[in-house]
Amino acid sequence: MDSDNTNKFLKDIQKLTNFFNKDIKNFLIENTNTIYNYKSDIMDGLLYMLLNTKKSNTHINSSINISKFNKIKITRQSLDKRSKHITINELNKIINNFYECFLKDNIDNFNITDGLNINVYDSNIDKGYKKIKLLSVCNTKNKPEELHINKDFYKSELKIFYDLLNNGYYDEKKTFLLDALYFSDKLTNIFYEKKLNFIVRMKVNSLYLNKFNVELKKDIFLDDYEVTNIKGNKLRIISYKVNNKIYHLATNLLDKEKYKIIYFKSAYKKRWDVEIFIKITKANTNLETLKTKNDIQIEMDIKKILLVTMIYNYIILLYQKYSKTEKCINNSQFIKSFYDDLIFKIIKGKFNKKELCFLFCLFFVLYNNSNKGNNERKAIMPYRCKWHYKATFKKI
Repeated sequence: MDSDNTNKFLKDIQKLTNFFNKDIKNFLIENTNTIYNYKSDIMDGLLYMLLNTKKSNTHINSSINISKFNKIKITRQSLDKRSKHITINELNKIINNFYECFLKDNIDNFNITDGLNINVYDSNIDKGYKKIKLLSVCNTKNKPEELHINKDFYKSELKIFYDLLNNGYYDEKKTFLLDALYFSDKLTNIFYEKKLNFIVRMKVNSLYLNKFNVELKKDIFLDDYEVTNIKGNKLRIISYKVNNKIYHLATNLLDKEKYKIIYFKSAYKKRWDVEIFIKITKANTNLETLKTKNDIQIEMDIKKILLVTMIYNYIILLYQKYSKTEKCINNSQFIKSFYDDLIFKIIKGKFNKKELCFLFCLFFVLYNNSNKGNNERKAIMPYRCKWHYKATFKKI
């Protein structure tokens, strides 16, 4: 990153600092019924909440980190008391403000639907945890438009999604991007009835792929054709290869001039990127196992995790905007540094050019896109492991 882009990066980070220390701080002071002594320190309460979303983090560690950064001893009880003044309504307001200020202009025109299972603590269950489903319609920058928490584990993801469609929890101007789990005649007919656009991956055993398979036996790759379902609704079938794997998509975007095959490849990759991002979030936060059984607290915990992911996702977007490299970031390393150090310095306004260089050198471990993240590994000590053998003889 050259000097000019570095300054632009730091300027945008300063906007983030100002957002938390002016707009959000003023909002919290005006809208929370806090004791006067805590008003000036309410951002420590918010920081404390965000730190506790880190996987395996404890309240004690969070208080130590904040105390160390502020150079003032702050007890866990004090931080916990401050954080409790921030309610779910105020947290929702912060998330919406953050989205409007920093991510709104980067959103693509898609509704991406995904669901995941979450383990929630329940003392009445033998193993101590029960499973719930979380389903959301989100955009490609990972801000759910609506969260749907379903504690009936036996209710399928599809049934939750149909409830979502019937209740109108989506942006009707955006195209739905869906995984193969959702594809069926029932789904496509509902989309036609509601006049919604969709792109959905197909299962390889779908009857609508018979024509494709017949032509493939003749060594003809049929990449774009139309079929009609029982109700007379047209489906456009798109097929393409990625790394020798064939993908099939069904859509009601029938205009071949406006929507070429490259459009669908790019669109479905965006859905996959969201799924990978959710996986990274689960691996680095407490999203997979929530240690609470209170309904409001469950939603609160999920929203805190959402805010954290939005913050570090925004920083990654800035990096991609100003950096000239085509390499990808090692997200796990970056998120670790984000929790350990970066989030304090950004919110407290201590992030400077020196910190930026340190961040890029140490924590933005880059992967080369061409080798799919399989970077060369070498052992320093000879003959101690297979990586030394690989480095020496160029093979395993």
